[in-house]
Amino acid sequence: MQASAWRYLYFLELCNILNKIRQPFNVNSFAQELACEAINDKEHIKKSIDLNLAEGAFLFAELTQLGLECIPSVGNFISFKGNFNAEELFINLMKEGVIVRPIGLYDMPEFIRVTAKKRNYYVSFIKIIMNSIVIIGLGLMGGSVAKALKNKNPEILISAFDHNDSALDLALDVGIIDKKISTLEEINKLNSKDVDIIIIAVPVIESLKVFDAINGLFNSDVTITDTASAKSLISNHLEENYSSPTNIILSHPMAGSHNTGVGYADEAILITKKFSL
Repeated sequence: MQASAWRYLYFLELCNILNKIRQPFNVNSFAQELACEAINDKEHIKKSIDLNLAEGAFLFAELTQLGLECIPSVGNFISFKGNFNAEELFINLMKEGVIVRPIGLYDMPEFIRVTAKKRNYYVSFIKIIMNSIVIIGLGLMGGSVAKALKNKNPEILISAFDHNDSALDLALDVGIIDKKISTLEEINKLNSKDVDIIIIAVPVIESLKVFDAINGLFNSDVTITDTASAKSLISNHLEENYSSPTNIILSHPMAGSHNTGVGYADEAILITKKFSL
């Protein structure tokens, strides 16, 4: 009896050792038999290849459009990386029921791998990893930027702050923003992992106050930009008071209109226009 117990314990330990070196997608003999049958099903093989090619191309394009670095693939998966921790993203996606695979074991710790599947699978997946943008100032320029972004990618999450609450309500009603932000302090306290870009679309003098209000996000992973026409005043202010934060890119879109307010938001005033950075 004692010898049998020792053999049992030895067997368990052997299984633990083998489990450490096995591949994660090993299959049993029954599954192998089914695979052999599937190989003989030519119609199934063609459908699988067509699905992989179509959905793989779609997924690659969508991820690239979100600014993520993707590795070209002829297999049934796409590997990508971006401004995120791969392990943390893996855990967050799992909580949402979206299964992906971190590939740090292959010396690619920054990458996540996702399998090409049917299109509806990607809706929740892309919403989770899509860019999150905050727009401060929802006048003509801020509204036009929001409208252009939404028309380009309806899944993008846009939050906005403006002193005029009716402008925020109108933007929500027409669907060019997804969420209202009540105060600049709320923006300043945002986790840098929850927002990708902040766009300041207010006049020059007011923008100085905005920069001061969100200085907690300076030198973080968030990209901060603006749409003001004059730059020397802003640039000098940031240099003298904050040593020119590394994550701020001042920009000036060569665009405009005689109309004002979010009600006149028009993406056409931005299309084909030049930007000064």
